[in-house]
Amino acid sequence: MDAMRSWVINICTTIFFITAVEMLLPNDKLKKYSKFVLGLILMTVIINPLVKFLNKGTEVTAFINKTTSSMDQIINTDNTKYKDKGVNDVLTVFKTNLEKLCEKKLKEKYPKLNCKAEATVTYDKEEQQPLISGIKIRMNDGTVGTVGTVGKVDINAAGGLDKQSEDNSEQGEEIKNYLSGVLDIPEGKIAVYKLTK
Repeated sequence: MDAMRSWVINICTTIFFITAVEMLLPNDKLKKYSKFVLGLILMTVIINPLVKFLNKGTEVTAFINKTTSSMDQIINTDNTKYKDKGVNDVLTVFKTNLEKLCEKKLKEKYPKLNCKAEATVTYDKEEQQPLISGIKIRMNDGTVGTVGTVGKVDINAAGGLDKQSEDNSEQGEEIKNYLSGVLDIPEGKIAVYKLTK
C-alpha cells in the first residue's frame, strides 16, 4: 500500500512540475519539443514501478544508464571507421579535383597541348587536411597519338625518379613553373612527361 501511495504522489508531483514548466514556456516552436520531453518524463514516472516490480527492484534509470553506455561504445567504435572512410573520401575528391584543375589550367595556357594530370595526395593528421605529394603531367603536342599512361618509371637507389623519361625541355620547365605558381607548390613536386614515338 505504501508503494501505491508513493507512486501516486510521484505522478502528482510530476504533473504539477510539468504544468508549471508549460506555463513558463513561451508560445513558440520550443514549446512543442518541451511538451514531448515532459511527456517522456511523465511516462517514465508512470512505468517505473511496473518495471521495478517485474525486474525485482531494478529501476528504469538503470536500464537507461546501461543502454547509454552500450550505445557510447558502439558510437566510439563506429566513429573511427567512419572517420577513416571520410578521410579516404576527402582524399579521393581532392585528388580528382586537383587533377581536373591542372588539366583545365594547362588547357587554358597551352590550348594545343593535350595534357593529362595524375596527382599523389596524402593526409596530414595533425593539420587535418590533404597534402599534395606530387603531380605527374603527361603531355602530347599532337605529334603522337593520344595521351597514354606514363611509361615505366624506375626508382633509383637514391629514391628519385629516373630522369631519362622526364621532359626537361624548356616547355617542360615552363609547365612546371606555371603549375607551381598556380597551385602554390614547389616545382620539385611536379614532373612532366612527354609522350614520344
